[in-house]
Amino acid sequence: MMRKTLALVAILPFLLVSVPSVTRAATVQGIGPAGDAAKPSVGVVLAERPDGKVSGTAFVVADRLALTADHVVRGARRIQIKFPNQSAVEAKVVGGNEKADVATLSIPSLPSRPLPLGDSRRVFESQRIVVIGFPRVDTLGNLTPTVTPGVVTSVQPVLLHMDTPVNPGNAGAPVLNRGGEVIGLLRVVPGGEQESINFATEVDAAKLLVGPVVAALPPAGAPGSPGSPPGPDAYKIFPGQGIGPIKLGMDITTAIKLIGNPKSTHPNTADSTVDFYWYDPARTEGGYRLTARSGIITSVGVWLDSRYATGGELHTRGGGGGGDSGVSQGRVESVMGRPTRIETRRGPEGEQLAHGLVYESRGVTFWIVDDARTVGSPPTSYLEMTQNTLHPAQMSTLSLLRLHDEVVEIVVQKARGSA
Repeated sequence: MMRKTLALVAILPFLLVSVPSVTRAATVQGIGPAGDAAKPSVGVVLAERPDGKVSGTAFVVADRLALTADHVVRGARRIQIKFPNQSAVEAKVVGGNEKADVATLSIPSLPSRPLPLGDSRRVFESQRIVVIGFPRVDTLGNLTPTVTPGVVTSVQPVLLHMDTPVNPGNAGAPVLNRGGEVIGLLRVVPGGEQESINFATEVDAAKLLVGPVVAALPPAGAPGSPGSPPGPDAYKIFPGQGIGPIKLGMDITTAIKLIGNPKSTHPNTADSTVDFYWYDPARTEGGYRLTARSGIITSVGVWLDSRYATGGELHTRGGGGGGDSGVSQGRVESVMGRPTRIETRRGPEGEQLAHGLVYESRGVTFWIVDDARTVGSPPTSYLEMTQNTLHPAQMSTLSLLRLHDEVVEIVVQKARGSA
């Protein structure tokens, strides 16, 4: 169950950024109130990139989600956002479109209200607008956003051109209509400084990123959602759908943005898939194993982490040197019924190491250790014996003796057929 290994693509960041100028005040009739109401939801972004610190503007579009310019945060090692009258918070990139220069950021839950997104079909030339943004900064202090009025001068595919005066500085600022709706996002257009100012990406292009990311955001407190208590679905296993924030059919790069980089990968030449492992022997819990084909997740597994459970409270053994016992095969069958079939995992000499109870119509498989055999000295753990490419010297000391008849891994796959 594996596809081609992920390739990392280095992308040269844009050097030109834009921000509203402070040279005009928001005095256009009907625009001032909209800008004032939106200011608490607009913050300054500080991104630490390999080429130095870059600042920009971001704004809240949903609970725990903000939009900014892609070129500001692309490749950043650390991203912080500070909204007016609030402390700075950490942010993570969870989606991006380099061509449209739009990126989505995962942030903690904040009191700032999401700004409503307008309709690009209702944008027209000579429409009155305001742009809310911040001057270029190197540190996050007590900053005040500027509210600058203007007019839409040209409506192009995906792009808006405005007469709003902007200076080289930050990008990602929201462009608002007189009703306070976001109709665009200040951006960079490559091709020289004069071509890079006074442009915005139309809001409908940004919506293409927002919708899927909102759906894929982990529950509050789950991996990838900093600063909030665990939500009710943070550690739930959904047969046929996914585990926690990771869903079947999700792009593997989105999953990596949500739960961090995998500890190792392993290609499966037999079926052109790739396995991604998050097992961390330094932690008391285990982690995810994702399988992807052509970059799309086809199965989601969790091992040695008893926090994750199905609706019937079926879970694996806890990680580290002990923890909660995994449920037995009898317990699995009492909740799930007889499996569709049983698969086996074998060692290098053909010995059976574990068997999986496959429930095809439910879309879930429970892997159980078979016997008390140990290999080598000291005893080899189940994970070592399955040859998952991790370093044996750093593995848990859990042996097959301790894992006998316990579920050690639960894998969710697409439901099919009938049991």
